[in-house]
Amino acid sequence: MKKILYFFLFFNLFLIFQSFAKNKCEYCIPKGSNISCEEVRESLNLINGIRAEVKNPPLDWDCSLAEGSQKWAEELAKLGYLKHSEGNYGENLYMYYSSTGNTPPLSEAIKSWYSEKKNFEYGNKYWCKSGTICGHYTQLIWKDTKKIGCGKAKNGNKVYIVCRFYPAGNWIGEQPY
Repeated sequence: MKKILYFFLFFNLFLIFQSFAKNKCEYCIPKGSNISCEEVRESLNLINGIRAEVKNPPLDWDCSLAEGSQKWAEELAKLGYLKHSEGNYGENLYMYYSSTGNTPPLSEAIKSWYSEKKNFEYGNKYWCKSGTICGHYTQLIWKDTKKIGCGKAKNGNKVYIVCRFYPAGNWIGEQPY
């Protein structure tokens, strides 16, 4: 009887430990961001899939970049408009407006930046077809970039998403892959 009791006790402790382990996020989530662990995981998978299209290595999530991105997203929410910060990193910005107050996942910003791929022209000194933009896309795929961190802040019906990349990409005269 004692052996059965010990078995059930050990088994229950094992289940409790497994439950905690499953709920622990392997990524640092910036305080105040409302970004979920699953959102980070999905976004990294999306970005790294995009990078794989051009045979560039995957990015890693970086706590410092995420924290800085969150602070800047909060600043943009106060300002009420998009404006790049200054630093030695690449930076993609995204603003979402919803009349219903919905908050988009990070993947929506990434998909928006990825949509610029149609404007990209490999070999062009400035990467983009004339009269178009593609710099958000090229930052996503830039060959030398190794790390990413993102933040998200909301003010009313506007949501600001900031992702920072290190090292920065989009060097004039160089190609992203």
